[in-house]
Amino acid sequence: MTLLDDLIAANVLQASPKGQKVTPDIAHGLTPFVLTGDESQITPSQPSLLWKAYAQTLRPQLSLNNDLSAINQALFIASPLQVGIPANNVIPAEVTNYHTYVKADVMQTKNNPIYSVNSAAGSYFEQLRSYLTWSQSGKNLQLQSIRTDLEKAQQDKATIFTTLQAQYTALQAAGNQQTFLDWMKTNGVEYTAAWDREEKLEAAYSAAQDPSMDDVVRALDTMKSADSRLEEKMMSNMPCIALDLNYYTESPPATTPPTSPASTFYRPYHQLPNLTAQGQQWLWLSPSPPPSPSLSPPPQSLALNFPTALSTPWSTLGHPALDHAPAPPNPEVYDTLSARLDFAGLQSFSVQRGLWDVSHPRSLPPLAPSAPSYLTAPFYKTVSVLLGWGVDLVVTLPAVVSAADVAARAGAVSLMGVPVTGGGGGGAEIHVKLAYNAVPVLLGVVAQEI
Repeated sequence: MTLLDDLIAANVLQASPKGQKVTPDIAHGLTPFVLTGDESQITPSQPSLLWKAYAQTLRPQLSLNNDLSAINQALFIASPLQVGIPANNVIPAEVTNYHTYVKADVMQTKNNPIYSVNSAAGSYFEQLRSYLTWSQSGKNLQLQSIRTDLEKAQQDKATIFTTLQAQYTALQAAGNQQTFLDWMKTNGVEYTAAWDREEKLEAAYSAAQDPSMDDVVRALDTMKSADSRLEEKMMSNMPCIALDLNYYTESPPATTPPTSPASTFYRPYHQLPNLTAQGQQWLWLSPSPPPSPSLSPPPQSLALNFPTALSTPWSTLGHPALDHAPAPPNPEVYDTLSARLDFAGLQSFSVQRGLWDVSHPRSLPPLAPSAPSYLTAPFYKTVSVLLGWGVDLVVTLPAVVSAADVAARAGAVSLMGVPVTGGGGGGAEIHVKLAYNAVPVLLGVVAQEI
């Protein structure tokens, strides 16, 4: 066994089979453990100490509280390769809105501290709507079948919309000049029918509810407005354009972003106050070509502290079950490993939602006995987001790591998705950063347990 093998066993580095190209799924190490049917049970081990030290370094940037479990919150971290939310005076506000919604609405899973845009935990908006729908005062058996039909109608409506939006996008790429909203007037018949069916079921639901639930019904009406995808509802939804962020990160754009008000649609209102102003400031400090030294901010750096991470429980980050899961082997490799986070700027933002949000849903009348089990389990609502500019996670390999040993792995060794090449031998620095820095990266979120 070589030290390189020990680093791989400790999950500091990730290895794919020899000759197999490193891919994000293999390389990032974003899921160093798996979840069983009961999401509170973690197997087989904790994330690496590198991830833990990274999380401990980011935690003060998002919260002043030293123990997130004590306030029913949790930190979820992402690597510097996670594209964040584009925002400045040049990027259309609709693009910023869309990626704010995508990044802030997705829920995360307790005891799985790695942030995921595609988390299986799903949408907070949809979870809250389902929770309100299944709240009940008294015993009304008629409501059960209405709820089931209503939620299916909502899902069918969303599926139809996604299909139609994809059809429009293909036509737009082929030269269609109609706006999406105008195109839907003649081509969205199926969506309109799904919307009408949902409205009829909502009316039946409202009529069947106990009068004491009138305010809950009104809250659901507000969520219905927020879910209106073809019509603006002030402070409930917001205009969005779904631009793929690869445009901003794969190489310096040669043209104006391929966005057009023609493709605008609406999603539930989410805002990060002052985000655009902060994004513009970062852009001014880091123009292309590089600025003069007088315009550049002084470089900043945070060192990752492995001994502190080793002695600090995961519960302080909001993931107590991890303290009872096996730790990766070979913690001694960190004695000769160093890491730091370089950045031009870090800023946390509080998430503000529209009129549709409910602050304390658990204080509502209890759920119906037949409510789905996932509604009785805790779920996590993102309350703050940490974005960074010019971020580079730098990990220095121990000097005794053999460059020849690395080279022999044929590029199959990586750190958070960055291949470790033959030149990355003893004492070499590995840089985890985007190849082209045009938008902030998302480094983590703090979420509130509901």
